[in-house]
Amino acid sequence: GDALISANVVIDASKGYGAVTDFDGKYRISVPAGSYEVLFKYIGKEDQKIKVTLAAGENKTLNVVLKEKQQLIDVVVVTGSKYEKKLGEETVSMDVVKGSSLASQNITSLDGGMSKIPGVTIADGQVNIRGGAGWSYGAGSRVLVLVDDLPLLSADAADAKWSIVPMENVDQVEVIKGAASALYGSGALNGIINVRTAYPTDDPYTKVTTYGGIYDNPANKAFKWWGTDNPMGGGVNFAHRQKFGQSDLVLGGAFDASTGYLDSADAHAARGNINYRYRFKNVPGLNLGLNVSGYYSWGKTFFFWNGYGTDSIGGKKVNLDSLAYKPFPNTVTTYKSYRVTVDPFLDYTDAKDNHIRFTSRFFNATNTNNTGQGSVPNLYYAELQYQRKILFNKFDFHYVGGIVNQYDDVNPPKGATASLFGKANSYNFSVYSQVDFKFFKKLNVTVGARWEYFNMKHYDAD
Repeated sequence: GDALISANVVIDASKGYGAVTDFDGKYRISVPAGSYEVLFKYIGKEDQKIKVTLAAGENKTLNVVLKEKQQLIDVVVVTGSKYEKKLGEETVSMDVVKGSSLASQNITSLDGGMSKIPGVTIADGQVNIRGGAGWSYGAGSRVLVLVDDLPLLSADAADAKWSIVPMENVDQVEVIKGAASALYGSGALNGIINVRTAYPTDDPYTKVTTYGGIYDNPANKAFKWWGTDNPMGGGVNFAHRQKFGQSDLVLGGAFDASTGYLDSADAHAARGNINYRYRFKNVPGLNLGLNVSGYYSWGKTFFFWNGYGTDSIGGKKVNLDSLAYKPFPNTVTTYKSYRVTVDPFLDYTDAKDNHIRFTSRFFNATNTNNTGQGSVPNLYYAELQYQRKILFNKFDFHYVGGIVNQYDDVNPPKGATASLFGKANSYNFSVYSQVDFKFFKKLNVTVGARWEYFNMKHYDAD
């Protein structure tokens, strides 16, 4: 029942007999009298053809309902070309994971779901695709992690903050297995993980999920440090999506807590997000909106277990196995983490299929702890993009180009005696361009290029 914006209605593209539907699914084509075959096309839908005969001066109205395609080959992706395209037509190696699949497995953090994709591994939160990124914790990532095409790598360590991804509102996750540096920059040398969140359909959607678990006693009784109350974990999340006239509203939230099987180590986390989009009725093809998400976690952790390099405590010999899962003295760290994203955006498509899109993000990923080694990183990102699609008899042409500005600012927390990263900032400016050709409806050719400028500064503690 939804109106299809930017659907193609084609009679003869070489003569200019064609149109693109507006935001209400309406279109108009003027042709001389005669008999014609009208083709209706939309990505992810079945094509439909209707024959029509027009007399001189006659007007006819054709209302069409397009059916969904069910084949896997017609899964629609955005990440590979920055516009909607069938998965089977992409020139890069891609995998797609549906949000429903992640939900059915109770994946509450995206990194847990990515490890189930062939060729993708996660080690201490660092993602690696087909062994191409190397591994160095805290030294950045060569796999670009995105949410709705916007970066989710922190400004300090350039690591992915998986915990802020709104898993309850994930539509699908698109994974590029290989370099995509023309459209996305040097940060995508090993691939891309792009999370696309869901928007409302005609029917309101509400879902609440609860889960819980308990740690049983270990087979080796010496490992048990707790008394009669076994460690537990659990949580709840919810999602609500609904249309209100020209407005689209998405709400989501989650809470998770676990005492864990490690002594003196526990974790708590709360997350919320709201996405709003307004579709202008008087300006077909124009919509703007704001997405906001927040995350807060707190708990305790430690670096290594007790019993390291000794077999006695206070002169009394002990079984080292009895010290497993217990912290070495004075190594317990209490922490608090804050994550905030604010994403204003604007999108406009005119009647000639010129597409202009502006996206931006503010991303704060503050970490504090009782050792004074926290960090306050802020990322400021803005991208202006232009697209144009032209259909010819023998080939189709799709151009994508844009400019990107990113500024990173890192500071120690207030009152911190030490900091992992100190005070630093960096600036990146990029220009990119890519052209996709489709010859004879069978051969796909992609040509792209990118230019980048980097500037990084680090300031001494004094």
